[in-house]
Amino acid sequence: MGSLAPDLLARLVRLEEALRVLGRLASQASTLEAYRQDDALRDRVERNFQVAIEAIIDVANSLIARRRLRVPSQSGEAFDVLAEAGFLDARNALELRRWVGFRNVLVHEYAGVDHEIVFRALTIELDTLRAVAGGMAKLAGEE
Repeated sequence: MGSLAPDLLARLVRLEEALRVLGRLASQASTLEAYRQDDALRDRVERNFQVAIEAIIDVANSLIARRRLRVPSQSGEAFDVLAEAGFLDARNALELRRWVGFRNVLVHEYAGVDHEIVFRALTIELDTLRAVAGGMAKLAGEE
């Protein structure tokens, strides 16, 4: 990754850090009830999900700009643009859009976040996020 532009490299490093922290936090979230009762844990989980997904969005937008692809009108559309250009498969683009929707709930609907959904994302779906994030990192490395 050393030959990447500094801004892109910084985002990939931050993405990796957030995913690593989420992995550690997943081991602390033993049950849904324990997760619900631990304000500090919930805050750290939500923040690191937000950072990870923001980093993926930033990487996608950086790739779009560098390859002079059409400019997406919203965050989730960035993955459709990459799919249209043949850089992502449609299934991964759809999965990444889903994660952007999750991030939107964390950021914009923070007062009504469903802790069960976040707990599920942390304890069951984190590997899916790691996989699609790894795909984006690989795509950026081919830059």
